Amino acid sequence: MAKAIVGASYYRKEKTSDGKERLVFHVDSVAKYMLTCMSIIKLFTTIECSSNEGKTLDEFNLLN
Repeated sequence: MAKAIVGASYYRKEKTSDGKERLVFHVDSVAKYMLTCMSIIKLFTTIECSSNEGKTLDEFNLLN
């Protein structure tokens, strides 16, 4: 499931100078990255994250 989320959200096709296509990893926003990480944490762990404003970022930083 986590691989599917990352594959759908963060890879895009890009043409090289010789006209071939390649997949490039690209994160377009910090919010999208955090939302993906928090979704994976909630789905696949028993780690509880508070919903108090300002606390989620602190808890995320502790996990990192």
